[in-house]
Amino acid sequence: RRALATAAPLLLAQARREGWPVALLMLDLDHFKQVNDLHGHEGGDRALQLFADVLRGCLRTNDLSCRLGGEEFMLVLPHTDAAGAEQLDTRIRTELLQRSKLELGWPVNFSTGLAMCHLTDADPLTAATQAADQALYEAKRLGRGRLMAAPQHPTPTSPGVDAAITTAGQ
Repeated sequence: RRALATAAPLLLAQARREGWPVALLMLDLDHFKQVNDLHGHEGGDRALQLFADVLRGCLRTNDLSCRLGGEEFMLVLPHTDAAGAEQLDTRIRTELLQRSKLELGWPVNFSTGLAMCHLTDADPLTAATQAADQALYEAKRLGRGRLMAAPQHPTPTSPGVDAAITTAGQ
């Protein structure tokens, strides 16, 4: 988290200057309590380590990743539009499912919330994090194991969080 707090503002400032798109993904391992219940905390630790390893293998050098806590991770992806973020999510999901079955003996999957950082916002990382978190909540509510995208840009009368709930399921 400290690395994210240090690196993200620099990355976003550069993206603002250069006009890059920046996507944010919030990923949360599905049914993680059941993993711990069925396979013990050692099994849960192995699942987290495998997930982190899959992320390292799928991310580019300039992508930022951090563990927010528990089984929740955040990715900040410069030079990435929504379609590119969805492709990355698919790549991570496919590799995690394949490797978890082989290396752990059970499938591990995750839910994802996607939001674009709107660099004209006063605090684009906070706004995108809130929108992605709401989209993640919607993905879990709809059955998990899926990506849900927040709206492309919140309207001035709707600061992003509520808008993500209403459009994420469309």
